[in-house]
Amino acid sequence: MGSDAVHRRGRRPGDLRVVVRRPAKLPRTLGASALFAACYGNVGSSIYYALGVTAAFALGLTPVALILAGFIFVTTALNYAEGTAALPHAGGSSSFARRAFNSPIGYIVGWVQLLNYTATVSISSYFAISYLGFLGKYITLLAPLKADQTTHVFATIVLIALLIAVNVIGIQESSAINLVLAFTDLITQFVLVILGLILLLNIQNVIHNIHLGIAPTWGNFLASVSIAMVTYTGIETISNLSEEAKNPGRNVPLATWWVIVAVLFVSAFLPTIGVSVFPVTLDPNTYSYTTQLATTWKADPVAGIVTGFPQETLRFWAQVWVGILAFTILVIATNAGLIGISRLSYSMAGVDLLPH
Repeated sequence: MGSDAVHRRGRRPGDLRVVVRRPAKLPRTLGASALFAACYGNVGSSIYYALGVTAAFALGLTPVALILAGFIFVTTALNYAEGTAALPHAGGSSSFARRAFNSPIGYIVGWVQLLNYTATVSISSYFAISYLGFLGKYITLLAPLKADQTTHVFATIVLIALLIAVNVIGIQESSAINLVLAFTDLITQFVLVILGLILLLNIQNVIHNIHLGIAPTWGNFLASVSIAMVTYTGIETISNLSEEAKNPGRNVPLATWWVIVAVLFVSAFLPTIGVSVFPVTLDPNTYSYTTQLATTWKADPVAGIVTGFPQETLRFWAQVWVGILAFTILVIATNAGLIGISRLSYSMAGVDLLPH
């Protein structure tokens, strides 16, 4: 080998060979349907928390409050879609803040999101077991989940542990679970809405529930719009999974639009059916307006809505169906929260925003 060749190849005596390793990357295995399923689990489950509380403030204007909050959700979701398509990296808003401002801002945003995901996992898993315990009246084996608090908490821990194990095995297996449960839930919600529109909706009740400036007051209505925004939390999930998305420039916006349409459909019709089944009434003791959607069924408003079905057989199976429905979507939300924690932690660790 000539001296020129040795010089070009950098192998002269005393030379040091430097190898620059590329940072590890997550495999791109997720399509638009998997992204949709993970995100819908987080966003779609929120209505089970927020509907009753929103109705307590908005009363007959509950559907309007949710629709107005939905407009804000649409703008936020589209901003996430645009930012994620341009910067398809795990980390979501933490990555956006770090790129736009600096690392300390990205650090703060990232840790706030980790806290948010931790709360989502805790609440979703706890209420998933609650809905499973609701089925105890039909399945004796599940009754202790409702009757005994220790059993309830232990089952919650077991559920989280099982989902962690699924995520350790691999994201594809986790996404397959999300996909099956999300589309099962969507079909169920669609059927409930159609049945509700046919059998329960009473437009006269909906109109007579509205007493502008009185029930609700303007202050309570504005507060209800803020509370209704809780219904749409979780759009961050798609952004955190973008680094594992196939063709993120196409699939992320597509999945975002699917989530927008599905969530707005449910959030517009279910509250309308709810205020039709449970009209706004004046409480003679407190002289304040209220609805059973915000009192008796505050913790389980969808289960309350299906009790309005006139046929006993339909009412029975609808309650069973809603118990299964709520459990499945809350399992999706728990799983999506765990995925979010792992992907956000991975992103922050890659730029030294986690303690060593």
